[in-house]
Amino acid sequence: MEASDDVDDEADPLNPPQSPFDKNDDDDEHKHDASVSPPIDNDQHNANQVAHQEEEEEDIDNISDQTANDNDGHYDEGWLSNPRRLCFICCACIVFSVMTLVVLLQFYSDEYKAWTSYTIGSDGIFLTSPTDVNRSFDIITLNNGLDVLLISDKSTDKSAAAIDIGIGSSSDPLQFLGLAHFHEHMLFLGSKTYASLDSFSSYVSMNGGRDNAYTESEHTNFFFQVDNQHLEHSLDIFSRFFIDPLLTKKSMKDEIWAVDNEYRKDLPSQTWRDWRMLEFSANPQHTFHKFTVGSIQSLTKHGNDAVYNEMLRFHNKWVKSNLMKLVIYGKDDLRTLRKWAADKFSAIPANDSLTSTPVHHQPAAALSTPYRSGVETGQIYYIETIAKQKQVTYIWGLSGALHLHAQYRSPVMSFINNRLLQSATNHSLYNVLKVQLLYITSMDCDTFYNEADWTGTSISFELTDRGEQHLDEISFYLFKYLRLLLETAAHNHALAQQYNLYFAEDACIDTLFFNYYSLIKKDSYSVVSALAKRMQYRDSTDLLYPALNVAPQRLALNVSLMVQVLRFMAQPRHVIMHYTNDKFKSTKFNELEPFFKIRFRRTKISAELLHRWSNIDAVNGKDGTLPLMIPPLNPYILQRKTNACDLQHVELIDLKKMAAHHQRPHDSSSYELPMKIVNEASINIWYKPDTKFASPRININLLYVSPLIYDRAIHALYAEIWLQLINFYSSDWYSQVAMASYAFELSLNHQGIVFSITGLGHSYLSPLLQTFIAEYVTNVQKYIARDADKATGVLNIILISLQRTYKNLNYDHVWTQGYFAMYDIVKVPHFDRHLMLQLVTQLLASKSSSTEILQKVMRHVDDVLQTGFVLEGFFHGNLYRKQAMEIVATVKASNLAIRQSLQAQSTLQQHLFKMQHLQLAMKIPETTTKKTSRKFVYQGWNSNEKDTNDVVQVWYQFESNSFSQQNYVETCKVLLLARMMKSESFQVLRTQESLGYVATTFSKSSVGATNNINYLVVMVASGYKSAHYLHERVKHFVDEHYYRKVLLKLRQSPRTFELYINGTVNDLKKRDLTLAQETSLIWDEIIGHTY
Repeated sequence: MEASDDVDDEADPLNPPQSPFDKNDDDDEHKHDASVSPPIDNDQHNANQVAHQEEEEEDIDNISDQTANDNDGHYDEGWLSNPRRLCFICCACIVFSVMTLVVLLQFYSDEYKAWTSYTIGSDGIFLTSPTDVNRSFDIITLNNGLDVLLISDKSTDKSAAAIDIGIGSSSDPLQFLGLAHFHEHMLFLGSKTYASLDSFSSYVSMNGGRDNAYTESEHTNFFFQVDNQHLEHSLDIFSRFFIDPLLTKKSMKDEIWAVDNEYRKDLPSQTWRDWRMLEFSANPQHTFHKFTVGSIQSLTKHGNDAVYNEMLRFHNKWVKSNLMKLVIYGKDDLRTLRKWAADKFSAIPANDSLTSTPVHHQPAAALSTPYRSGVETGQIYYIETIAKQKQVTYIWGLSGALHLHAQYRSPVMSFINNRLLQSATNHSLYNVLKVQLLYITSMDCDTFYNEADWTGTSISFELTDRGEQHLDEISFYLFKYLRLLLETAAHNHALAQQYNLYFAEDACIDTLFFNYYSLIKKDSYSVVSALAKRMQYRDSTDLLYPALNVAPQRLALNVSLMVQVLRFMAQPRHVIMHYTNDKFKSTKFNELEPFFKIRFRRTKISAELLHRWSNIDAVNGKDGTLPLMIPPLNPYILQRKTNACDLQHVELIDLKKMAAHHQRPHDSSSYELPMKIVNEASINIWYKPDTKFASPRININLLYVSPLIYDRAIHALYAEIWLQLINFYSSDWYSQVAMASYAFELSLNHQGIVFSITGLGHSYLSPLLQTFIAEYVTNVQKYIARDADKATGVLNIILISLQRTYKNLNYDHVWTQGYFAMYDIVKVPHFDRHLMLQLVTQLLASKSSSTEILQKVMRHVDDVLQTGFVLEGFFHGNLYRKQAMEIVATVKASNLAIRQSLQAQSTLQQHLFKMQHLQLAMKIPETTTKKTSRKFVYQGWNSNEKDTNDVVQVWYQFESNSFSQQNYVETCKVLLLARMMKSESFQVLRTQESLGYVATTFSKSSVGATNNINYLVVMVASGYKSAHYLHERVKHFVDEHYYRKVLLKLRQSPRTFELYINGTVNDLKKRDLTLAQETSLIWDEIIGHTY
């Protein structure tokens, strides 16, 4: 549909006639009250009937009383003796009663017709967290078969909803690959009720929200978020996509181009290329083999009419209520949400012949693993890579006959991957390959597909230069470890019992997490999407809390199922190997994947290697290789003597106790702001107890300020190497504490070293911090001296990994490259990626030996430690002030020396960089074309020859030099303008002009980093248009279209402008959803000195 640039002043395109939006506030309030429906349980229904009966009787009495008093207050004894009057009154009463009864019956019958039942699950209950007191839940089934999960949350800042259709790209016809994805795009383009193409996106954006959708093999998921007061109308617009969507042929062309632009966007992505090869390696007859994104070629090779007609057939066949699951999350009560669900979504058509989802409709051949043993498996693929990487991935397809998908209460794959395979303890697979042999830099285990028909799992290793020379040995150790896990679980009773203790450890952590868990740990936007998808295959009692698999009371360890999985994975003939290496020469490849143009070569794994990897004595270890061991029990989770959960002692802080100590009222408002509990010449420590999240966690941030960390680029590099050495040598210790939900992370900023620490109780946290500092941070030299040869090998691995990281920034999406380029320009002090890459490359090419380079690094570390630090810190969460001070005492007593002189404070002030903004100087000469000349702040050329996309980012700068209240008002104006322009830029630049898939507007505020500089950023990326053309269109959009045709006309639409303002205000007033979010916000203000 071609949209006019003119704004219709008479008609609101977001609303049909007589919508609540068109009424005044009084009408809205009246309408809302009238729409609230009563509960539908029979007891309440009967109670309401009794109540109405009593009201009717009272009305009759009132009429009688009023009539009796008509004659000057005197009772007329002859009143009842008048037959006509008595007959009239009786008839009137009967008519009134009948009419009232009809109305009531009609009201209740309509309500009962809307849904049939809302029994919650097979055992009738949701298991909810004890701290989840603000929410109530319900499940109803509408008469059209649509299951609806309702969540009423009195405390939510935003409302949300999602629909998951149990159909996806696996159902694409072979002649129209990408059809499900294309259909997802088309469904969002208006309805017969709301005909404007952007009616929905504009409305939710205007009212503090956002929307999105995605397509998977077996799911198509639509979801949105909006301010609470606009949920009902948003649901009305949203529902019409599934009732009377436009799906016009006129708008088809634009969306095919949008799908193609999305495909072109993904072409240069290494992640997408890796995924595509997972699909391409499958049985060509299996649905998983299909190309799912879609392109112009795959969709229109039979003509536009053919794809349009096929899209309509796809929609009419699959978009049915009994294949859908709906989640509504709002602040309104359940009664109101039920009414809205029934009113808005009952008209979605059903198809009774479709009785289950998502894979019931597939042919029998598709209900098995796509990797057939001895056909697709037992092969190694040598694959072209565009990124700088050396990676080997082992892939297994597990049959749906194991029912792994259905047995989610026994999460076998998660247990094997996370608890067993990825353990970094001594003599684990990870420890042997990384720490002892230096073959790998990282390891990742992933269940990449999990539906009813089959489950896909993979193990990936990022290789070192040494590791690529020993691929056979890496494979041997992998299958040796799998065999060890299998033999232990299947035959060694004593060690098999340890698996039950592993499970008890996991259950202990999950129980603590669950007991203090609130449903929304992130935006309701993403939560409703995950819940709608879960509804397709889970018992309704297990839907809640997407971050947890199920409530810990319902978890069970299925050792028998785990043995079946391990027995399958431990047989090398079932594996497929994908090996990518940037050193591969093009002559190595002899095949081509047709859609992503990935070159590769595949060969059978030799019988000799398969035999060697299969015949392993994993338990006795008499094969001349390094021993492997299953992980030990964690020392921080279970009590050693009783094996009881050692974390149950964690208790939440008591506000009354704090109030008595601090002499404050014991309401939470007394602790809204952090307090400074240490204010010394060289130490500033802030403290804020958790008074609103009911979380057991403690978050600690420490900034060790040093003038030697960031004074020169080479010193910043040395500091990064130091942190990498700490991470390497502490991996065994860190693996244990991380499993117990403690985290110790190190990072650099322009002032020094940042410690980010989190844990569950101060009693463990203080000694763990002491160990971390004393044993690793300040004592890494000990490990270097213990094995100097290994240390130099570790240094080389770190340098090569850093080099790959910096180089791979040039192989990221082109808009990400553009963003980094602007970041390099506007952030000061800052050593940009090109300079850091140059320094790393020089070290690797240096004539100095690795030993000499390592000595220089450690000399600089010694200088940093001896010079000392000034400390700024923030303690936040479930600890009292006294406990915070005990941890501060531990920090003071550590080997990280704190300066104690006023002179040190003076020196510190010279290095506490209040980052000054760099004016955007023209670094590139004028670029002249035939039509125009143009100056760019930054102009770069894409290093990735596979990437045909161009990007333009126009940053409009709003500068200020102080942190006054007026400047924060200016910040709010930029946020408001970005909100107003976002949906319009998407509609015009992406949809109407088809410039590219990425077309957006956003604000970028650098408060605390560049003296409150704000930017309005308009960004467009395209696979077809040049950067110069994109720049021209952005300028036209901002200067001509938006300013003249939209912004100025808002003067005539004050109601619309008010909605944008309210949406922005609601976002600014939005409460932090988690303790971690509040910690981050306050910490940024502390280290940026903007408080």
